[in-house]
Amino acid sequence: MKQKTPGLTLEPFDQDTFQRVWRRVMPDQDLSPIQPTVPAFSPDSPGTPGTPTPPASPCPPQTSPPACLCPDSESYTPCLEQLMEDTCALSRAYQSTARRCGGRTARLLSSLLPSLGQDHRRLCAAYFLITGERYTPASQAVPLSGAAPWQLRSLFLLEQQRAAKLSDYATGTSGDPCLRELFRELEHAARLRAGRIRALLEQM
Repeated sequence: MKQKTPGLTLEPFDQDTFQRVWRRVMPDQDLSPIQPTVPAFSPDSPGTPGTPTPPASPCPPQTSPPACLCPDSESYTPCLEQLMEDTCALSRAYQSTARRCGGRTARLLSSLLPSLGQDHRRLCAAYFLITGERYTPASQAVPLSGAAPWQLRSLFLLEQQRAAKLSDYATGTSGDPCLRELFRELEHAARLRAGRIRALLEQM
């Protein structure tokens, strides 16, 4: 009667038994071309046999994004109101100086007015997004006197002061990244206008 050959099984090897048999077959382990380490195998474990499955990392904690032009930023509205007042006053000073000086000075200042108008619209939009209300500045034009070079110098200084104020506002606006970016961009625009005025004075 023929004996049945035992079938293959996926059960893991007995490491201790394997080590004892291997030492009898190959007593000099240092000269063996085959190392007897056989990793344990589990049919339920994915990946490489013997490689433990790392535990699933927990979900990161949910954090609220910083406020961005919303009612949480209402504490910054005084800065916006002051900037809108300053922008309108500076725009009127540009217009008044352009009318009185004429020539190259008038052309330069007229070319810079759209930049100030864009500044005002951006400030108004930010204020409306935060408060849900419209703000109407009531400031008057800054009176400038003297010949054209002195008036241009006054406008240059006003733009420099505006840029410094915007830089301070941006530094202090840590709770609203959108508003901080707006202040930085308006600061850059003020410095560009100041540079254009300086370039005109250098040609006089």
